[in-house]
Amino acid sequence: MDIGKRYFAIMPASSFEGLDGEVVFFEEKRLKIEVLPKPQINTTVENLPEHFKGKDWYAVKNLITGNRHWLHSKNYQISEICSSEL
Repeated sequence: MDIGKRYFAIMPASSFEGLDGEVVFFEEKRLKIEVLPKPQINTTVENLPEHFKGKDWYAVKNLITGNRHWLHSKNYQISEICSSEL
């Protein structure tokens, strides 16, 4: 993914068996995001943790809510948003 571009990010529904044998289910999650530059420091004025510097982590802005957060790209199916889909 490239800084400044916008993408659909879809995390497929999934489930697993819990400790007591119950099925834990997560519904599909769909996001529209814009990739932001990774910050060098976080809001507590500490260096960025090493794992966030990895190639699979992206600083993103949710285009629906306006919230900014981290996204681990291995958990999502990613496709670029065409200008006609904005």
